[in-house]
Parts: sequence; structure tokens; C-alpha cells
Amino acid sequence: MRSSFNLIKFLGIAFIFCFVFNSGLHSQNKHRYVFKSAHIIKISKTVTSGIEITARDSIFIDDYGDKQVTFSTQIQNITMANMVTEKKTVSIIDGEWIINYDPETKEGTKMKFNLADKFSGMSEEDMKKFAEQMAYATGTETKDIGTKEIAGKTCKGTEATTNMMGMETNSIIWQYGNFAMEMVTKGAGTNIKEGVTKFEEGIKVDPKLFLVPDDVKITEYESPY
Repeated sequence: MRSSFNLIKFLGIAFIFCFVFNSGLHSQNKHRYVFKSAHIIKISKTVTSGIEITARDSIFIDDYGDKQVTFSTQIQNITMANMVTEKKTVSIIDGEWIINYDPETKEGTKMKFNLADKFSGMSEEDMKKFAEQMAYATGTETKDIGTKEIAGKTCKGTEATTNMMGMETNSIIWQYGNFAMEMVTKGAGTNIKEGVTKFEEGIKVDPKLFLVPDDVKITEYESPY
């Protein structure tokens, strides 16, 4: 069960890589998103065999995504055991660094996203070739599906079908300014749905939100990528 869940997460990540780099946005403005700042509320639900996970994310973005912090509350319902647990996490993107910590246990990790260095010098043509190679390697086919409004923003939609190791996954993603506003993924016995319910753009973000509290112990790891 866990292997299927991990596989579908990988396929989703592979799809997002193919879409984002094929769009050429990174080569145009060198930032993660087109908009400078925002406060976003996103709700997600993952359903797999015997487990349902719902999450509410409060996301603050600044400097076009070079700084991002997500305060997440996850509720896991193991239906076959009638067991419900709640977990809170904080995730920070600060330039090339990714930091995750548990505000209750006061422990977390820090890792440098080395892939950013590899892509920073890519031309738009190189990014397009990389996207095509990723799509071929993961057996992914994509198509545009038009636009629709989500949380007051006009979003561009893309549908992707991936067939890898005999397992087919279908994903539909709607993006605004290179941010995933809504995503539905089905396959490998797992359904994932997430969507933005609030998008407040152009706000002033408190820089203290991106700081790790002094009482949290952070362990630094080397990225495998």
C-alpha cells in the first residue's frame, strides 16, 4: 500500500516537472512564480486503501516564491482500525534551502535543493528538451484543457496521462502564475484532490514567518539530487 502511494507521488512530481519546465516560465523571470506575494489557503484529500488523509495548508509566499512557508495541519483516518491522528508541520523554502519541522516535537530537517543550480543556467530550448526527456522516461502525455476560474483567478489547465511500469495515472492540474491552484490525480489505487479556497495576492508578508524558532533543533542533510 505504501509503495503504491509513494509511486503515485513520484508520478505526480514527474508530471509537474514536465509541465513547469515545458512552460518556459523559469527561463523568463528566474523565479518560481509570476506573482510577488500572496496568502493562500489550500485543502487536500488523499484516499488510498484503508487510509484517508485531509490537510489544510496556510501558505505565505514572498519574493516571487523565493521565500515560502506552509503551515499544515493533517488529519489521518485509518478507517480499518478506526484510528484518527492529527499532525502539524511547518515547511519553509528560503532560496535554495528547504526546511521542515514539527512545531510540537521541536525537531526538523534542512536540505539544499541542488537541482536549482542545474536548471539555473538552462536556456528555454534546453528546458524544453529536458521536459521532453522526462515525459518520455515516465511515459507521460500532456494536453491543454483550457481555462477556468479558481478563487478569483483565471487558471490554465493541463491533463497528463502517465503509464509507468504498467501502472496508469491520470492528473489534471490548474495553474495561476505557475502555482498549482487545483490538482486531481487518480491511479495506483490512490485518489488525490487538492484545491485553493483563498488566494490573496500582493500582500505584505511578515519576514518573521520564514524564521525557524530558536527552540527547534534542525538537522542538515545532503540532498540526493
